[in-house]
Amino acid sequence: MLTYAAHLRGIDPAALEEGAMRKHLDQRGFDSIEDAVRADDQDGSFAPSAFRDGLAESLESGKFRLVIVLDDAPPELAVLVGYLESMTPDLQIDLITVSAYDVGGTQVIVPQRVDPERVEAELSTEIRRPTSQTRYVPGTEEFKKTIDFLPDSNRPTFNKIVQWAERLESAGAAHLSSTIISKEDQWILRPLIPGFDSGLITVWQDTDVHIGIYRSAFKNACAGYPSRHRSPPEHGNRPEQHHLRNHRRTARPANCRLPRSLRSKDMTATRAADANRGHAAHTKAAEDQSGLPGEIYRPINVTVIGAGSMFTPRLMNDILRVPGAESGRINLVDLDPERLGTMRQLIERLVEQLGRGDGWTVNATTDRREALAGSDFIVVTIEVSGLDCVRFDNDIPAKYGVDQCIGDTIGPGGLFKGLRTIPVFLDILADAEELCPNALVLNYTNPMNMLCLAAARRSGMRVVGLCHSVQGTGRLLAGRAGVDYAKLDWRCAGINHLAWFTTLEHDGEDLYPLLFEKARNDLAGDPADPDDAGDLVRKDMMLNFGAFITESSGHLSEYLPYYRTRTDSLARYCREGYEGGSSFYADGWPSWRAEADESRRRMLAGDEPMDWDRSFEYASWIVEAVMKNSEYFIHGNVPNQTPDGGLLIGTLPAGEIIEVECLVNGDGVTPLPYGELPPQMAAICRSNMAVFELGVAAALERSKEPAIHALMLDPLTAACCPPADIREMTLELFDAEKDFLPAYR
Repeated sequence: MLTYAAHLRGIDPAALEEGAMRKHLDQRGFDSIEDAVRADDQDGSFAPSAFRDGLAESLESGKFRLVIVLDDAPPELAVLVGYLESMTPDLQIDLITVSAYDVGGTQVIVPQRVDPERVEAELSTEIRRPTSQTRYVPGTEEFKKTIDFLPDSNRPTFNKIVQWAERLESAGAAHLSSTIISKEDQWILRPLIPGFDSGLITVWQDTDVHIGIYRSAFKNACAGYPSRHRSPPEHGNRPEQHHLRNHRRTARPANCRLPRSLRSKDMTATRAADANRGHAAHTKAAEDQSGLPGEIYRPINVTVIGAGSMFTPRLMNDILRVPGAESGRINLVDLDPERLGTMRQLIERLVEQLGRGDGWTVNATTDRREALAGSDFIVVTIEVSGLDCVRFDNDIPAKYGVDQCIGDTIGPGGLFKGLRTIPVFLDILADAEELCPNALVLNYTNPMNMLCLAAARRSGMRVVGLCHSVQGTGRLLAGRAGVDYAKLDWRCAGINHLAWFTTLEHDGEDLYPLLFEKARNDLAGDPADPDDAGDLVRKDMMLNFGAFITESSGHLSEYLPYYRTRTDSLARYCREGYEGGSSFYADGWPSWRAEADESRRRMLAGDEPMDWDRSFEYASWIVEAVMKNSEYFIHGNVPNQTPDGGLLIGTLPAGEIIEVECLVNGDGVTPLPYGELPPQMAAICRSNMAVFELGVAAALERSKEPAIHALMLDPLTAACCPPADIREMTLELFDAEKDFLPAYR
């Protein structure tokens, strides 16, 4: 750059050396520019006279080449390089990123030129789901047809790539697949290694040839990438979900506003939400049953731990309905032999009913280690202590004035459920690290935040926490506003059960003024829609804090100090059931569990149908996206940390668990930076995160004192009790549940 500036000023080599370069040369102990270059000569090829002549010619003609070599290139730098190059036609600038891999004890250096135009296009163009104009064709014939569109200078390279890929296929070393996106005049060739989810390389051809190692099996199989030092398993290694630095779509700064389509899509076409309440209404059918593009090249091995759960039938139905999932194994694990046997019969019937009997098998065992070996995905839906502690969790706090509706994720009930469950969850993850270290763990068990935080602190497994509150609330709001959910533009971030819809638009129009007006009428007792007159806690929070929250009013009221401390507040804002009924979960859970068991018996007897559509629960879509290496977007519970040590949500604590949008593909689950959550919303989240932090500390240390402090900081409990009463209540809970809390001291 300095020599280019010298050219613009008309400076010759002597003037450059004695002027702008003299201070720099003196600092490094060199008499001349030639001496400085000679010091860096590694192969003895430096010719001083030729260098001097070349420098003089460059200064005269203005022809320069600048090479920038970095470990990683932020998108903004790539765009800046492209701008500088466009403004200085005589200056060629090459931005090179270099990745180092440890392969079998040998360090391999992989350089790659960053194309500024591609980066700029990716930052500015909406990410679209492939449409009917996208075709997937085996082999290379379709890809080879594009040779006529290439510049003459690129055709030799193009031919060599295709010939190389064809040699791999003829040797049985790869399957070749071409993707043709006719709308974008783009062709993609991916040699896939048999048995792997990802290819050797990816080749794009869109008026030029681009070769990338993104999502490549080479990258995935490197033990040194990026921090997990494990040997490649039979079907390839999955890199750590929070360290996918080289992915084309995700290299965004924390304060970068994502494109509209990325902000709004679950990658399923959707419809307006059903506003029905109740436990059975949580899982809804997905509006688009067609699945994701791509192919699945090998059997899927899924293990469900806690298979007696209410989640299991629908989740397994979802996975069996994945297009292209022709074969696999479902491993069911539960400590209750009777419920396990019933579930095995039910899932086997589903397999036959859906025409998957030739390719899928079902295994049931009480030994999780037997089931975990070789698993690709682990679904965790466990309930530690069954019904034994439900009344303790609710009734002892109630005696001290702490009124709970659900009490399984926050407050006294949530804390003690976490203290019972975290040790078991970590034992499961420890077995998985030994038996299937590259599996992806999909956690549905509450308390979600505490379990995921404990996993982040103690386990090397890739864990993502899954909830349906974001999907359900988005549909609810679309229905409440009277718009098509598929056209809803939204952003949502925060913590589980306390995530905020900070953007809510339809065709460019902000929907919040309409929702605010409806909420004011509902709270004033003059609802426009009597069937949607409830949900008052969320409506009141929206009016006072500026955005709608993901969890039901009853559950949300437990995260806050405002609504459950006085009888008049309860009467004004809370209703029965999920709207805020006192002891709703404790009173209902035993009968819900019994009803679920009876429902399964009716299904096996043929008296109740099992003709469910595929649901919007994330599990099967994650399985499909990973196995097909096809993009899909979820909201997951993950640590608040970017690969470079930054924050996904800038106003929440580093390393704590947040709920944020994530990209799912063959690399696993990649959280996407959100930026800054508004301060008042972040403060509400942080008030609960302190409880989670201390609750996890209590479980990891098997110590009662952090648990006591957790409830002293719990927003609802602290609004009801002085510290001395909280200490007494916590110790009473420990004593009542001592059979399920061994070793706590």
